[in-house]
Amino acid sequence: MALGLVLITYPENSVAGVPAGNYSPQVTDGYWLLLEPLAKGTHEIHVRASASHTSNGPIAFDVIHHITVQ
Repeated sequence: MALGLVLITYPENSVAGVPAGNYSPQVTDGYWLLLEPLAKGTHEIHVRASASHTSNGPIAFDVIHHITVQ
């Protein structure tokens, strides 16, 4: 598990429910993935995350990255 301090910029109407602006420090933690170098070609990286207990209730995201290694 990784732990780090970061600055986060929230846009208007963010899921965090705070006014737009920069907030620091923020604390992050989670499990991170380190991959061996990918072979040349196209790849799909699928990331899903959720948090069931935030100040605004549960949040989740599901993102697919399409990348090309040259």
